[in-house]
Amino acid sequence: MDASPPNPQEPRCSGVAATRLAPSPTGQLHLGNARTLLLTWALARHLGWRILLRIEDLDPSRTRDGDIERCIGDLTWLGIDWDGAPAIQSTRTSVHLHALDSLARAHAVYLSAHSRSQIRRASPEQDALHAPHGIASVVRFPPELRPPHPGPEWIGTASAVRDAQDANLRLAVGAGTERVDERAGVPFDADPLALFGDPIVWTKADLPAYHLAVCADDIAQGITDVVRGEDLREAAALHARIWRALGASPPRWWHLPLLMDAQGQRMSKRQGSLTVASLRDAGATPERIAGFCAWSAGLHDGELVPLSPSSLVAMATGRAIADWSRAPRAGELGSRSTLDDRAIGWLHAR
Repeated sequence: MDASPPNPQEPRCSGVAATRLAPSPTGQLHLGNARTLLLTWALARHLGWRILLRIEDLDPSRTRDGDIERCIGDLTWLGIDWDGAPAIQSTRTSVHLHALDSLARAHAVYLSAHSRSQIRRASPEQDALHAPHGIASVVRFPPELRPPHPGPEWIGTASAVRDAQDANLRLAVGAGTERVDERAGVPFDADPLALFGDPIVWTKADLPAYHLAVCADDIAQGITDVVRGEDLREAAALHARIWRALGASPPRWWHLPLLMDAQGQRMSKRQGSLTVASLRDAGATPERIAGFCAWSAGLHDGELVPLSPSSLVAMATGRAIADWSRAPRAGELGSRSTLDDRAIGWLHAR
């Protein structure tokens, strides 16, 4: 770890709306990933936003040689493009350290060596929340477990983390709600302390945790609109709090419905859900996948039809995406988000 994290200077998208595509290379992209990424891309291109590609590879235990290249290859095959060179998150340590240092200097972070069982015993009423990308399960860390302040566990600079032994670094989250500027649904207020407690922002493995890295990167890259799956909807309140703690105004959020498998479960890399690579090998075309994405999101009526990337862009208006996201899940649009045998057969048709 660098002893004195520099202030990262990156090109900003001043005055221009910008979003990011942020796939994880831990395993192959599945059809649910592809739908969210394609619709994010199409919405951004329709609205004239800048699109940045950021490969989120912070989990070295689940990233193999060639995974990043395969991920970028899948995106290119689908017809997705972006502006500028891809950013590889694991190479952006200076950005993450600068954010950590900012939080430390505000006396907002502390060392925590608590085990998961200790946290569960202190907060037995809490159900486990799942971290994005399936990295790990996270149990709400109650503020009652914070060390006395001031005290030796509270970190004043990021460089002090180097002296930690078997301890994570947590953010002390204050009470109170955050307003989430939701554009794909209804704006809402949520209390990140009640939902998440004090999250880990730097791990004992000397790596930035997801919640810190994603916020620090979005701020540094000038992201104005975050488009992602609705499984991260509640996390937007925590991320809005982190953005403010880092001196930035939170972005607009667009949380999109997830694609479910035939059993009604969210698609998952760990469960071996239908992948882009397997569809390609079975004869599916990018136009069929784009057509399925548009149809399943209610961007057009009628039957499944192949679509060119430009046709998908023309359909992906902000109003259409918002109407789909707000539609009752028990209705027709909700049923289209379940991948049944008919849709799989159509995708495989040559």
